[in-house]
Amino acid sequence: ELYITNSHIVATGTGVVVRDGTVHVSNSTIDGRAGSFDAGDEAKLFARSSTFRGIPRRSEKAVVQDQGGNRWR
Repeated sequence: ELYITNSHIVATGTGVVVRDGTVHVSNSTIDGRAGSFDAGDEAKLFARSSTFRGIPRRSEKAVVQDQGGNRWR
């Protein structure tokens, strides 16, 4: 389990890659040229009051929960 809080992540590839784990993103900016995040089959991503720049990618089985206040660009 990983908590990303009050952070600014900038990547030339994908900002955050989650394969088999839980990630909580809060009050942060995730910026990826290839994509903001990539969530695999066993991934759980919870996002609150954050900005995501780049195309989000996720598998059909991934859990991605928008808990409000997010900006998707």
